[in-house]
Amino acid sequence: MRRKLYVPVIRAFQRSSGLSGYIVLHAHGDTIDGEYRYQDGKRRHLMQNWINRNDGRASALLIISCNPENPDIYSHTSLVLHPHKETSLAEMYHGGIRMFVPGIGYLNDNRRARRALAMFQGS
Repeated sequence: MRRKLYVPVIRAFQRSSGLSGYIVLHAHGDTIDGEYRYQDGKRRHLMQNWINRNDGRASALLIISCNPENPDIYSHTSLVLHPHKETSLAEMYHGGIRMFVPGIGYLNDNRRARRALAMFQGS
């Protein structure tokens, strides 16, 4: 999957959805009992709960938090970008990232990315 398609998808999604901006979570992350979690310094929280609370508040939710077992997440309204392994911000910049698109799922290949792009440009 060529990540350079992510930017056009994000821009087309913003125009189509009417949402703008992004919300970032930068925290220590882990996978416990098959669930993606983050730590706020005191407690661990389910990543899906953070996504649910912020879904629809911005066009994209950017998660900078290790994801060693790479369980899937989902959203109903916002795009979600997150790492697919234990990672650093530099590794994410160089391709260690996945994008979930509401109504389509993960952009695992160029075909899906082009489908998402066409869907949002046609709206």
